[in-house]
Amino acid sequence: MDLQPPLKDRVITSIGYALPIFLSGPLLSIDAVLTVGAVLVYYFILRKQSRFFFHHVRQNVNVVLSYYLYRGIINLFIFLVERVLSMGGEGLQEWIAEQVFLQPLFFFLGVLSPIFFTLLLQSVFHIALGLLIIFVLMGKWTRIPLVIRFIKTEMHEL
Repeated sequence: MDLQPPLKDRVITSIGYALPIFLSGPLLSIDAVLTVGAVLVYYFILRKQSRFFFHHVRQNVNVVLSYYLYRGIINLFIFLVERVLSMGGEGLQEWIAEQVFLQPLFFFLGVLSPIFFTLLLQSVFHIALGLLIIFVLMGKWTRIPLVIRFIKTEMHEL
């Protein structure tokens, strides 16, 4: 039977997952510095406490860094798509207006894109962190798919 870490450890670790929820904002530019800075400080303070702390604090850093990387890539892609469409001139805009099957796609990418995709990604980020808080409080060891592992070291390597 797997022993659960003490309640104190689980609560302190769940606070680490709650930090990005309260510090990140969908349309602010300073939020990345605040969130990543707070999570890194939390990582450097608590990483040597126990294996449970180390696993979850390391994962928290990887989740936050992956989120901001994905957010930057999506924003860059949207910016490039909008620039290409605007550089095409009237000929491209008329061609797009004639293509009935492409109109919903370009409406989705053009009108709603910056705010919609940022808020969608922010919502997924907050839901994932909320689930992680629940799992940590239950004492589970979790790993999120699609997260880039920036910190790969193990506890015994410190």
